Amino acid sequence: MNFISIPNPNPLSNFNSIPEKVTDNSLPWSNLKLINSPTEELTPVLIVPGLGGSRIYDTPKSDLVWVRLLHADTRFRQVVLGKMNKETQWYEPFDPNVKVSTDLGDETSWSGLNAISKLNPYVYTRYGPFEDIFYFYDMINSLISRGYEPGKNLFGAPYLFFQSNDHPRIQQQLSMQIDSIHVLCGKKLMIVSHSMGGLVTKLAWARDPKWFESRVDTWITMGTPFQGAMGTVTSAMLQGYYFGPVYPDTCQVFSLTSPAIHQLMGDFQFNWEPVPYVQWIDSKTGETRKVNYIDFPDLITKVTKNVKIEIDSVSHATPFDKNAFELALQVRQKLNDFKPSADTLVKFYSIYSQGEDTPYSVVYDDPIDESDLASPHKFHTTYISGDSTVPLQSAQADNLPAVERWVFTDVRHANIQKQKWSINKVLELLGTF
Repeated sequence: MNFISIPNPNPLSNFNSIPEKVTDNSLPWSNLKLINSPTEELTPVLIVPGLGGSRIYDTPKSDLVWVRLLHADTRFRQVVLGKMNKETQWYEPFDPNVKVSTDLGDETSWSGLNAISKLNPYVYTRYGPFEDIFYFYDMINSLISRGYEPGKNLFGAPYLFFQSNDHPRIQQQLSMQIDSIHVLCGKKLMIVSHSMGGLVTKLAWARDPKWFESRVDTWITMGTPFQGAMGTVTSAMLQGYYFGPVYPDTCQVFSLTSPAIHQLMGDFQFNWEPVPYVQWIDSKTGETRKVNYIDFPDLITKVTKNVKIEIDSVSHATPFDKNAFELALQVRQKLNDFKPSADTLVKFYSIYSQGEDTPYSVVYDDPIDESDLASPHKFHTTYISGDSTVPLQSAQADNLPAVERWVFTDVRHANIQKQKWSINKVLELLGTF
């Protein structure tokens, strides 16, 4: 793996390798050998996960829904899928009796770390399909080995990742955590975010810059789609995808209806290079049809109007949600309009990746009628440099006054926060390396 550091006027010191014992995943937290002794001088840390980075429970049944291995698709349909309420802008499950949360409210979950560390507590191997379940596990273990204590100066911020990133309930939950940590520790904190968690964090800053800057000393984000993930979301809305163990048709509906996914669509005001498109050969005329990204919403609205999904023998219409899309445009405008003051005290850093094939444009392989574009059909995507999910040009365009930005080569989106270098950099910025 190659690594490129983008120069800036304030380069940090050189880094070394993290000792292997820090990332020994066989060690439970209670048995970690401390490299540093606990100290009240440590800067408190709050970790904000991305899409799919929080456990989701069916609370009344105390049943883990995300991530689970058995009956994963069925339970995701029953508990997560729904529709955004136009008035409240809250994504509501089709079953009105369902209540979801990111924890079960027991004494081990209040610090928020369990819900973002290992997404399924019953998985003990990290090989093959289980690798992505170990989400912030390595980073949390590394921080604890440096003297950090869960619930004292180390916290997680799990949230319902299918809701709007800017919904008052999501933002109030995060701001209350930041306030509580600030009062508990008596000092400013560091926020570490991954992927969509970076958008949630930037929106918190934009909502009240003075408040945010009085409580946050440093923010380091990893793999954040500041301008969206155009190809990933477009292909998901048209053809679905495997979201872990959840099937493509379920995830197509999730993409069409979840306000969070709409907010991950590529920014329609951004100068994408080259211009992304959807292309197919018309089965009636034999002509090649191409729709550029600026017209994606109209195309997806037209071709998904008959998309449905069956849940417990009940059919639900799930077309492209225009209300969720309109909300996404408002949130995107808020993200684009926010510019911190030139003398901001928040030290911002960004880590992202290039060189991985990242979905960009959607191309259908066989002749097809336009009305069938959202039905299961053989297709492929063109690729652009990025982290396999987020294009490089999106991750770079944070429009924030960064102290420094760093770019990996050939590191997947789901692994950026697991890299020893990334963990090392967090430790270095905290002064505990």
